Amino acid sequence: MIANVAVLTEGYDNPPTSCVVLLRPSSYKSTMIQMVGRGLRTVDPEEYPGVIKTDCVILDFGTSSLIHGSLEQDVDLDGRLATGDAPTKQCPECAATVPAAVIECPLCGYVWECKTMNARNWRACVKDGVAVSKPVYAAQIALYQAYMDASVPGLAANPALFTAINKDTAELHHELVPFNTELAQRMSDRAVRVLSATDAGELLPRIARDRDHFECRMCAYANRCWSLPQ
Repeated sequence: MIANVAVLTEGYDNPPTSCVVLLRPSSYKSTMIQMVGRGLRTVDPEEYPGVIKTDCVILDFGTSSLIHGSLEQDVDLDGRLATGDAPTKQCPECAATVPAAVIECPLCGYVWECKTMNARNWRACVKDGVAVSKPVYAAQIALYQAYMDASVPGLAANPALFTAINKDTAELHHELVPFNTELAQRMSDRAVRVLSATDAGELLPRIARDRDHFECRMCAYANRCWSLPQ
């Protein structure tokens, strides 16, 4: 094992290297690629007889890959350059730059919840907030915060960031949603009742009295539901 501080970042050539540990963040992706590249050399069997190298393990404790994206996001396996940098976003809690696809900040535990809506629903969400305009989404957020808190202690102490995208205009709406303990407990209890009734073979009350109700008409299980005795 060789440990160094900014000495072997560039130019060091030892093809058998099969593990690189990054303990500091890098401001530029080019620097990260240089550091990781120390372990990406292939081994010439004539120069290194008996050395078998099939991969290289990268242990990133400096969050460089979170900031800049992985190497696969820059160049694909066919060797064709990708168009542009890996998409990122900034965590509003700790200001870290993270991949755009994450729903939980890997540094501070902040939670994103992103939905797409048509223009009418998007405007209602902007005006009234997610808890009023989209209570189902608010319930999902509360359950995420409640059940993910076990794996990320303190997660529920922070608000979630809800993002809504207007399908028609691509406008974005961002909203901080505090953890609603009562809502999370109520939704969790409801899920337990549904699962317990299913296990016991019990039929829960239908959502409507008439199968022509608009939600029943769109439900894939309407025929089965309404064919069973109440």
